[in-house]
Amino acid sequence: MVNLQIQTDPAGADVSINQEWIREQKTPLSHAVPEGQMLQIEFYLRGYESYKTSFLPQQGLNEQINIKLTPETGRLKISSNPPGAEIFLISGNEQKMVAYTPKDFEAPKQKLKIEIRKEGYLSSTHEVLWQNGSDEYINVTLQKNPNAQVEEPAPKPKSTARPKSSGGGGKATLSVQSKRWGSVFVDGRQVTQETPLINFSVGAGERRVRICFMGNLGNCTERVIFFQAGESKMVRF
Repeated sequence: MVNLQIQTDPAGADVSINQEWIREQKTPLSHAVPEGQMLQIEFYLRGYESYKTSFLPQQGLNEQINIKLTPETGRLKISSNPPGAEIFLISGNEQKMVAYTPKDFEAPKQKLKIEIRKEGYLSSTHEVLWQNGSDEYINVTLQKNPNAQVEEPAPKPKSTARPKSSGGGGKATLSVQSKRWGSVFVDGRQVTQETPLINFSVGAGERRVRICFMGNLGNCTERVIFFQAGESKMVRF
């Protein structure tokens, strides 16, 4: 017999030799096997891909097997109302911001702790246990933080300027692109939650185009754009 040392990274895997599971032991472990006989060895650890290998112990030697297991992955789909919230992966004392909502991404199929944060709202924490197969969904409505001080947009001033030119009447089209995504407002009315805005119909004449970055009403930029009837314009922020 040969003393076979079996280790995995990470530890804690169940081991089967020639289709018989080694009971009450998990890696790292030591097991006596017959020498000179081809072994079919299988490893199983929840959250990792199962691994199979063949191994031939040599006569008169103590043998060792070291296996690095590969994490299983699944699709994690996270959305929030309002959108634009930060998604944090939390492991022990480590926190890593990975994306903004809404987001669909691949994640290790292990127990995960997710925290969703947005300025002016209470954070929302969730555990992902992968009980629904290969996909997990988180859809959360964030609650406003009653103690947060969120800057509100300045009220629209009463107009004392000259009347807006009509631009000849009729319609024009507006497109908006931005380096950071944002919500777009035209003449104080929100027309899209997230850029880009493509070929949006506006009335000819002077229009106020505002973008609030990352959905934050306290971080906005506004421009006044004049449209002629039938004109198309692209505005970049």
